[in-house]
Amino acid sequence: MSPRWRKVLADLWGHKARTLLAVLSIAAGVFAVGMISSAYFSIDHDIDRTYTAIHPAHGVITAEPFDDEMIKVIERLPGVEKAEGRARTDRMYAARMSVLLGDGDKYPLTMAAVEDLSTLCMDQLTLVSGDWPGKMEMLVLPSPFAQTDDVVQVELADGRIRELRVSGVVQDLNNVLGAVIGLELYAYANLETFDSLGLPRAFNRLYFRVPGDAPTRDDVRTTGKDIERLFSRNEKTVFQLETRSPNRHPAGTFATGLLALLAGLGMLLLVLGGFLVTNVVSGLLAQQVQQIGIMKAVGARSSQVVGMVLVLATSFGAMALLLAAPLAPRVGYALAQSSASLLNYRLLGFRVFPVSILLMLGVGLITPWVAALLPALGAMRISVHKAITTYGASAEFGSSLIDRLIERLRGLSRPLLLSLRNTVRRKGRLALTLSTLALAGAIFMAVFTTRASIVHSFDRLLPLYFADLNVDFEHTHRTETITKLIQQVPGVVHAEGWAVT
Repeated sequence: MSPRWRKVLADLWGHKARTLLAVLSIAAGVFAVGMISSAYFSIDHDIDRTYTAIHPAHGVITAEPFDDEMIKVIERLPGVEKAEGRARTDRMYAARMSVLLGDGDKYPLTMAAVEDLSTLCMDQLTLVSGDWPGKMEMLVLPSPFAQTDDVVQVELADGRIRELRVSGVVQDLNNVLGAVIGLELYAYANLETFDSLGLPRAFNRLYFRVPGDAPTRDDVRTTGKDIERLFSRNEKTVFQLETRSPNRHPAGTFATGLLALLAGLGMLLLVLGGFLVTNVVSGLLAQQVQQIGIMKAVGARSSQVVGMVLVLATSFGAMALLLAAPLAPRVGYALAQSSASLLNYRLLGFRVFPVSILLMLGVGLITPWVAALLPALGAMRISVHKAITTYGASAEFGSSLIDRLIERLRGLSRPLLLSLRNTVRRKGRLALTLSTLALAGAIFMAVFTTRASIVHSFDRLLPLYFADLNVDFEHTHRTETITKLIQQVPGVVHAEGWAVT
């Protein structure tokens, strides 16, 4: 092995603390960029792909009860590719039901039914646990109120209590609100279960799709209006027409905001990683000036010396990649899974994205190489005499205005004056260090300030929507009468009436 390569190895092994500092600094940048980019690409690639896989309906119509014959007529309309009927209980269009918990609390129960859950063509459900179809009584969304094989007490609208077994837990990618808030139990059943609960075996929801791979909202709305007119001709009242963004997950807007945050944070971390690498490598080269002068004095060519410096910097980056690259995609995928759990979508499994690998290679190898190249070329321009006779940076002090102002300071101790002078001797490295610290502090404060702002906003907004107790009435009543009755109950501080239509 030639002497110059032995020197590179000696620099790596002989200064273990310095090597460890350089490797950890580069690894921090590699890990941050790899984690953020992996989470970004996992969410961006999977959220809409998994949504289109369930064949989502392009539009949903809520109407008075109808039967299979109406669905067959609707499917013959121009512009309707497929139509399905479903029954759903809720507070407006059908019987209201509640789920009773062991502690005496009750929560609203919304139940949807189709003829055969195993043959859904649109808005398909994904089984998380349990049996399906099997001898099914009820499937539920993930909820703290009910798990697989639990027996749930259901209070019907007329006050009767029925017990239903939870056959399994399913995921419905269109039920974002229920999955996020979790203040209501959402369940799915077949029409036999509806019949056993005394609910009508009739549909009040129509799900439909229009032809084409990427229809627009206008296309869906036009078809929906044709279906509305057909309901009107059959003397059926339509309560609501919901049009969806085809091939776009309902939480896509939230995911877009999350991706924008991740992209912005990733760019900041990429810049911060570059600053860290440049700062560390520049500091290492500053200690190598005399050695560079000696090598040039004994005949070393500038290209050889620059090559040694670049190999040293690349070695730091390679070790940092070995340390951070295997872990970053895993942590990024865990971050994406947290987002999927919050926004109710699925991921297609862990994988490593080529773009993420390229970004980590850029931070781990190219950034140290570029950071070392400029200081190395600068060191090559120093004469052999100046490089050998340079002790620290003493010859550079006193030439600038800042140096002269520090020299005029009086009344300070010698150690403090020496510290101030050493701080400003190398203006470039001082600016680089301050920029790195400022950027790191800004990222830290931005992340935690954003979190604190969101938490504070929710703490202020949620009380405007959620009361301690909500009561729904079968029929309308005068607000004054109801509020007077409620205010007579001990402990009631405030009561108000809402009309919902």
